[in-house]
Amino acid sequence: MVLTVGNSFEPLVLSIDYIQPQKEILFLYTKETKKSVSKIIKCLDLEFGDYQTEPIDNISTVQINGIIKKYYEKWKEEDPNGKIVIDFTGGTKVMSVGCGLAGALIDAKLTYVASVQENRINIPGSECIKLIKNPYEISGTVEYEKAVKLFEEYDYKGSAKVLENILSYTWGDESEKKYELLKLLSSAYYHWDEMQFGNALECMNDLISKLEILRSVESGKFFLYNKIQTLYAQKKILETLATVYKEVDDIVQKTDSVKNEPNTTAIKKTVANKIFGHIKNKDDEFSKRFLFSIYARIFRQNMQGKYDLAVLLLYRLLEFIVQRRLAVNGINPDNPDFKHFYTGDNKKFDDIAAFINALKAVSKKYYLDDIYNITSPRELNNREITMQNGFIILKTIEDDIFPGKPEDNNSNDSKINLLTIKNKIGIRNKNYLTHGYMVVNKNEYADFEEYITICLKRFCKIENINFNETKKSHTFLTPKDFISSKNPR
Repeated sequence: MVLTVGNSFEPLVLSIDYIQPQKEILFLYTKETKKSVSKIIKCLDLEFGDYQTEPIDNISTVQINGIIKKYYEKWKEEDPNGKIVIDFTGGTKVMSVGCGLAGALIDAKLTYVASVQENRINIPGSECIKLIKNPYEISGTVEYEKAVKLFEEYDYKGSAKVLENILSYTWGDESEKKYELLKLLSSAYYHWDEMQFGNALECMNDLISKLEILRSVESGKFFLYNKIQTLYAQKKILETLATVYKEVDDIVQKTDSVKNEPNTTAIKKTVANKIFGHIKNKDDEFSKRFLFSIYARIFRQNMQGKYDLAVLLLYRLLEFIVQRRLAVNGINPDNPDFKHFYTGDNKKFDDIAAFINALKAVSKKYYLDDIYNITSPRELNNREITMQNGFIILKTIEDDIFPGKPEDNNSNDSKINLLTIKNKIGIRNKNYLTHGYMVVNKNEYADFEEYITICLKRFCKIENINFNETKKSHTFLTPKDFISSKNPR
């Protein structure tokens, strides 16, 4: 707690007694008011460690600001979540102004002891503590800084909520445009992270529309002006994802409207076939956009220290790579049919028995025979294609996800084999969010992420995808991208 001390010490005694500060008290005094400090200490029976005193020049707001800043940094280091109260009842007007300005900048609680007067004399017993509103808080400045901080920490929902609150009381403010734009960007990124692509696209469209209007009427630079092209590219990504998800949603809605109790199995099959149509199409952008949306989110989960969730997303990413490669080879994991591998002009095996034996041989070679142990041809199409089963199939049919060319032996691609995959994905099964009890630590996450990235880069190589460019296009903007000396907060 900070107090400016004048000749009247009684109001400050009342203030300290009411607020009951848990940490030390700082008294700012001049040589004329030093005696009042002694009276306050004696009246409240303060001990030496309970307070600090700083003499000041009663006409220097700069000096007051410097002293308060020094103690603010000290107290924040000792207790980052602590609140600071500044009472500027006593002292000169300059002292009060200096404390008020400093307090507003550090978002302190500003208080003042008010009283009823009669003939300019305070009436005893009428004193009361008044909380003074922070002028920066009213204009949104302090709250905006909080929103930016939340955005920087990837808490897009929290950032949007703070900005929504600011906009409720800053109508007509010059900064209102900036608050609205960042709120829309925060909302778009929040929905994108939650895989709510339709909502994300709606927010992104609204954001870009407002930016286009600003560009047509503003002659100078405006908030996010230098990132419009990035946002256009991200809008295109969302359009691809939102279109597919809307198709799925339409299927569910249509089925629900036909029956009061829809056939869940039928819905799942119809949805799976719709998704499969997009995944197997080599010219369809969905697979690439979906994969790299997950990959970008993994980075944000890692930065937030959410390693358990990041590992689950890494597993899902690898699973989708398998789904895509199976689809490219004509296999729908939800409705598998392998006939084209042992019938027709392009068959790889003489008959179904040869195909099954090949699957078993691959399983046994990599100590996975307990996973794909088929005892009869009938089992083949009825067997669920898990991720490991999918990799066994891909290895059996010699899919390019597994390196086989001489130039692959001296690269990270050579690490992609069934045994290594089996060992690496064990961390997911031990995760307490799935089947196990362990909590994933940073090093375990980093090891798994490194391996999955190797697999993703291999996938990009055989699918003719530029890994670095695609990763960049799916990376969310950060405050460093749009807040600088040239593009101010």
